[in-house]
Amino acid sequence: MPQAPTAGAASAHIQPVHTSDLYKLWQQPGQSRGQGGFINPQLGGILALAFLGFLEDELFKGAKLAVSREGCHRLGDYLEAIKKDFERACKVYKSNCDDYHYGKSCFKYANYRLVGKGSVVDKAEAQRYYQLGCEVGHAKACFGVGLGLTSPDSGMEQDVTKGLAFFSKACDMGSADGCYFASSLYITGREGLPRDMRRAYEFAMRACDLKNMQACSNVALMYARGQGVKKDASQAERYRAIVNDYNEQLKQNRGIEMEQGIKD
Repeated sequence: MPQAPTAGAASAHIQPVHTSDLYKLWQQPGQSRGQGGFINPQLGGILALAFLGFLEDELFKGAKLAVSREGCHRLGDYLEAIKKDFERACKVYKSNCDDYHYGKSCFKYANYRLVGKGSVVDKAEAQRYYQLGCEVGHAKACFGVGLGLTSPDSGMEQDVTKGLAFFSKACDMGSADGCYFASSLYITGREGLPRDMRRAYEFAMRACDLKNMQACSNVALMYARGQGVKKDASQAERYRAIVNDYNEQLKQNRGIEMEQGIKD
């Protein structure tokens, strides 16, 4: 999933997100990466990779192996990140979604079909598999469904009300992006969905609690203006400070990373 944009200093304007922008990011081939975590630390890196290599050979020979859903997904990650065999990785993710209803694999397969990685582009197929992933409790997949339903660039039939429901579901599962996008829809309003600053505030607060700094910036402005919540200058300042502290920490971390890079 693409990362949310870096937060700027607390803005003078409430910042609704533009679903078309994020959708375009999702279509960049480099966005679909291995998840990491396919190396079992208890086995050690070399042994784990050897096992996954064996698993790959046996499965593609048609062997019937007792493999967990997690094991199948890790095989897909191995094929993607180590072997760079995206076509086979795509097949593994699809199979693990179809046969074992593993949400992460449904999500990864949907990503592949969205951008044509290891396959041909099929946005309708991508949307179906985001929905399958959502049905088995994968928050990012729910977010993906919402994005397709609310972004004109998705090529999907638009349904803002349904899209909002999927963002809300993703939010309930702990997705900061889901909460933020739901808030943004209420800030701007869309066809069939009137503006509702009270609901926008509620979702923005949830997104902020999940460390989405754009949402925190919006919360600060809502308190400053009394939009969706009672005007409160002290609360506005509090949320501005959260955004500014976060940005300052980012700068410090980047400085440390640059120093380490120079030393290396």
